[in-house]
Amino acid sequence: MDVVEIYRRAFELFKVNYLIAAPFIAVNIIVAFLFSLLAGGLMMAGGTIAGPHAPPIGMLGLGTVLGAAGALLLLSWVLNILAQGMAIGMSSEALSKGIAHLDSGFEVLSKKLGSLIIASILVGMAVGVGLILLIIPGLIIGFLLMFTIVALVVEDLDAIAAMKRSYQVVRANLGDAFVYAVLMIVIGIIAGIVGAIFKHVPVIGSAILSPAIDGIATGLITIAGVIFFTEAAKQTT
Repeated sequence: MDVVEIYRRAFELFKVNYLIAAPFIAVNIIVAFLFSLLAGGLMMAGGTIAGPHAPPIGMLGLGTVLGAAGALLLLSWVLNILAQGMAIGMSSEALSKGIAHLDSGFEVLSKKLGSLIIASILVGMAVGVGLILLIIPGLIIGFLLMFTIVALVVEDLDAIAAMKRSYQVVRANLGDAFVYAVLMIVIGIIAGIVGAIFKHVPVIGSAILSPAIDGIATGLITIAGVIFFTEAAKQTT
């Protein structure tokens, strides 16, 4: 399997179906906005209580800060699951019909919301346990299960079956899957560097441009993942 060609096909498909990135961009912008509000609130709180007799801000607001940050991280995680499900559904439609619609993404959410969340929790727990065991096992587990959500949506499986299918497909295509993962990381790094540069644009840099660049890269990677899994699954029984 030519993995570079898969990414090229994904890019060509993405140029016509750029809306696939919309769920990721929307989530990134929402999360960036909420974290900026949290940071702004902390700065205001620091200014309000500052004074010669004021107790340390860290002692005063530690519980509140941790609670707010934890809630935002949880919300971010849930929103990213929804975005991933939508984008995979749209990518599958684009691959089969040439054009993707947002309606297809929402249809996936209405049908697979529970399975998406369960699968994400199970994969996260498996990877987390592996990371505790000297990190490398967690990376291996994450690699073997990286197509779980794709399998869940594309082949209409439940969470456990999707995890098994991802393991099966990756194990049968180890070399190609490794190349896919490396290119995915490279694209992510490039997007991160470009996004960091655009963060310096006044007003809209951190709030819009950087989240949009990350969303576009994630959309491209998602299409490539659907193409890769679809091709690999045909050869894996």
